Amino acid sequence: MSALDRVVVVLGGAGTVGSGIVQSLLERGFQVAVISRDGNRLEKLKSFVPALTRDRLHTLVGDVGSEEGAEAAKGALLQSVGKVTDVVSALGFSWWQGGPPPHADAAGAPPGGCRQAMRLALGRRE
Repeated sequence: MSALDRVVVVLGGAGTVGSGIVQSLLERGFQVAVISRDGNRLEKLKSFVPALTRDRLHTLVGDVGSEEGAEAAKGALLQSVGKVTDVVSALGFSWWQGGPPPHADAAGAPPGGCRQAMRLALGRRE
């Protein structure tokens, strides 16, 4: 499967680290989808990536922090891009602000957090 046939969801793609990942994927020919709660951050992301790659950037305002939000974002994303082949997580949690997430599970991911969002993006359930 070529890069053009792949759709990569970058969770946290509108953030500092995520935007670099998005840019790198776009420059390598991938279709890239980014979901963010903040439409202004998505607009900044669009202006950050090279103009020649913007047609492969798909953005969606949504919240993957809860199962309901992740399901809604998944439905809208699949309607827009048709499929998701890969997921990259660049989500930030409170650990970088001095402590672990307040209600982390055994794997360290907060309930409704990145593991759940990735599972939902790929259409899988535990």
